Amino acid sequence: MKLFLNLFLVVLSSGGFTLAFYIFKSKREAKPMVCPLDGHCEEVMSSEYSKFFGVPVEILGMFYYAVVAIGYGFSLIYPSSVSPYAVLFLSAMTTFSFLFSLYLTFIQAFNLKKWCTWCLASAGISSFIFLSSLLTLKFGVLAIPPEFFEEINEFMLTGHLLSAAFGFGVAAISALLFLKFIKDFNISRVEADIMYTFTQVVWFSLFVFVLSGFGLYAGGADGFATGSFFLFKIITAVFLLISSAVFNLLMAPKLIKKSLAAKCDGEKVCSPSEVGFSIALNIISIFSWIFSIIFVVSANIF
Repeated sequence: MKLFLNLFLVVLSSGGFTLAFYIFKSKREAKPMVCPLDGHCEEVMSSEYSKFFGVPVEILGMFYYAVVAIGYGFSLIYPSSVSPYAVLFLSAMTTFSFLFSLYLTFIQAFNLKKWCTWCLASAGISSFIFLSSLLTLKFGVLAIPPEFFEEINEFMLTGHLLSAAFGFGVAAISALLFLKFIKDFNISRVEADIMYTFTQVVWFSLFVFVLSGFGLYAGGADGFATGSFFLFKIITAVFLLISSAVFNLLMAPKLIKKSLAAKCDGEKVCSPSEVGFSIALNIISIFSWIFSIIFVVSANIF
């Protein structure tokens, strides 16, 4: 089982790297990209969502798959030499990549409404890597000793609280900017670019928040994974994810698209109901971040 799982992960990550490199090479050489199953690979890979913080997603994919292939390849050859820090790093990367794949798939389904076959294949590979990495921990292929979590407990708690505080700050600024931009029921190209940048920062904060939360839960942090506290924490996280997804990936792009398609400058193309619903989503997101901070502090885990 140990040999199979490690080998399977090396093969999967190598395949993912090959796929990401094919996309990178096709875009770099401006060659038509073959897209099976009547997909829209060219349109998806050239959209504004094809970069994250200015870095093309295929380059991020190449880096991720290379690290995973090297990491699990090393553990296959020298299993006794893999430190708990390396295992934690690999587990965090596979989880982050899985969440990022869900984010990109959501964009294709509800925002672009177009599918890239290669992107879906990469998301599938990332999902299999994530599930397989969980199995490596479950069956002891790679292990993180319980005492190790005690050593890094303060670090995880600090990261969890800081990501919540940072997420709240970004969400609050983003909401204020949105109110300023939408007061004329229109959004300009410059304003749209600013909103998109803040959207990426919000999602990065969410990824870190969820990852550190998983780490605390897995480590059994005192007061964090117990009864009613954990239930309220999950409910708050769900509200946060839903409100952020609906606003940043559905409503905001819709308002931006309508504004940029307006025939006359200054034309009020966004309806009051759309603007009101978007403002409500921002308020829900801000309060969800606040409750997240309160829950972490009130758990008496510092």
